[in-house]
Amino acid sequence: MRMLKMVSLAFLASSAMASSVTVSPNDPSGIVRSIVTNPAAKLNKVLITEIDGVLVHQHDGPYWLAPGKHQLKLAPVFSDLTGTVGSISNNHHKSHPLFELNVEQGKTYTLAAKQTDAHLNTWKAVIVSEKTTR
Repeated sequence: MRMLKMVSLAFLASSAMASSVTVSPNDPSGIVRSIVTNPAAKLNKVLITEIDGVLVHQHDGPYWLAPGKHQLKLAPVFSDLTGTVGSISNNHHKSHPLFELNVEQGKTYTLAAKQTDAHLNTWKAVIVSEKTTR
């Protein structure tokens, strides 16, 4: 029972931390989210693991962020043409720098991991689309 309480408290604390970097959809904001994998375009899903140094747990988003510059820590999820999902490579994640995004009010940004070689050894974070939503 004590373990359950500790896990519950940890979850509540992490939720509170994540909400400190996001804003209400009613506030001036932009939206950041991830895409579904598209192997034909060499675009893979990317997990958003941190925003401005704060761990987040709903890795796909959407996240409503205040306008301005934000640092995102991302991790790619690679899959093959059959749709089989591969594991996230910590080496790729550690070697990839933080992704800086200048969020504008009323825009939605869709992010992905773009393969830069045939063997999934390298990738880069890309903005797949940027749409005005409000």
